[in-house]
Amino acid sequence: MKKILFIISLISFSYATYAQQEYSMHFLRDVWNSNYTNPGFAPRQTFFIGGTSVGASLSLKGLGGVQLFTEEANGSYTPNLKSIIDNVDDDVRLRASSSLELLSFGFKVKKLFFSFNATTKVNAQVTLPQNIFELGYYGNERFIGQTVDIGPGLSIEAYQELGFGVNYSFNRKLSAGVRAKRLIGIASAFTSEDEFNLTTGDEYYAIQAQTNYVANISSPFLNIVAPTDGRVESTEAEFNQDAVDALVQDYQLPKGNSGWGFDIGASFNLKDRIELSASVLDLGFINYSNGVSGLKSSGTFNFDGLELQQAVQGNSVSFGSVYDSLRNLLVVEEVGGSTFRKPLAPKVYLSALARLGYWEVGGMWYNEFTSDGLVSSIGLSGRYVQDGKFSLGAVFAYHDNRFDNLGVNGTMRLGPLQLHLMVDNILVLVRPEYFEYTNIRVGANIVFGSKKMRKFRKGRMDAPAPPPVEESEGEDNEQTQ
Repeated sequence: MKKILFIISLISFSYATYAQQEYSMHFLRDVWNSNYTNPGFAPRQTFFIGGTSVGASLSLKGLGGVQLFTEEANGSYTPNLKSIIDNVDDDVRLRASSSLELLSFGFKVKKLFFSFNATTKVNAQVTLPQNIFELGYYGNERFIGQTVDIGPGLSIEAYQELGFGVNYSFNRKLSAGVRAKRLIGIASAFTSEDEFNLTTGDEYYAIQAQTNYVANISSPFLNIVAPTDGRVESTEAEFNQDAVDALVQDYQLPKGNSGWGFDIGASFNLKDRIELSASVLDLGFINYSNGVSGLKSSGTFNFDGLELQQAVQGNSVSFGSVYDSLRNLLVVEEVGGSTFRKPLAPKVYLSALARLGYWEVGGMWYNEFTSDGLVSSIGLSGRYVQDGKFSLGAVFAYHDNRFDNLGVNGTMRLGPLQLHLMVDNILVLVRPEYFEYTNIRVGANIVFGSKKMRKFRKGRMDAPAPPPVEESEGEDNEQTQ
């Protein structure tokens, strides 16, 4: 059974690549990690060493903005299925992302600031069509004489990012930056065909199901072996022990799966009171040519119904023919794998920030260009910042035509040690019935030179002392007289 579930998931991959969207991080300007949302941000330190930074996000889109759970009298929650199904969008998308940064550092050289980061990222998405919910809840009576697509999709990709960034300060007001990212693919999969059509006949509710899945896979660590008999339960997945040993023992990532990504951005700062910024991220792709394989599953399943007359007469009814038909429906065969390219999802940040004493207020407009279309949102931020030693803030986000996403964030300085924590949706803790998006990140950095950079932004750098004026002999004589 485990093999069947694994292969069904494997042949359901769809073509999409996404990444985390972090509302709070963009506004934490005293934390170096905010530079990942705009390489044009002028550095707030002269030197930093990034400690481990871990982030994860989860979003659920397409449920029509209805209440997901109903609170019972005893305080428990039950799924609000009927309301969800009646209001669900054409597609429901469950997206998950995670990133693990183990190494980063940066340093200032005159007007230039150089940085490096090594980050592992994993992105996944499950797409469920609207018809699959209606069919599961109401049955196929609604679809008599119709053919509907109920094929789910699953996209997953893991890769290593090695980023090299350069920021140039034209003056204390204007700075711009670029980050080149070497991308090393660890694993990826998508389907070039993903059909699962279901037809309900006009008479006796006879059902015909037809599938056509073609999965393109790149998995250097896992060899997918198609069955010789074509049965889905005979498909095997074998670890490539040599690739696993090379990664664990020698820290060698698989070769052949690689690409490039680029981030560009700029920021304008007026005496550390007003800041305007713009950036474009993730312009790039990954080519996959290592461990490439392909699987195909296609078939037709006809179900004319069960002979219930025998059951009425007290005889047993056999479901063997139904089981055999289902097995034949998911016939798996190996197809020639070929190299493929996975593009990144470009992102655009436009933001403004104003500082009023100990308070910072700002706004952000975010756009992400995915294979499913444009994803846009707006974030409003307010933070209390005390001399770069401590901060506490909140972010209110607008997405899916609603302002109902409240996040909190905080930073703390303990000498050169800087800690940061952010949660982009805390309402899920008190209102789980409205869960749609959440993101959390925690990390630490070691930073130096914050006071120097703060004086520079404010235009208060100590001017060099003027050279001493040598008095002439004549002046000395006049003073003597």
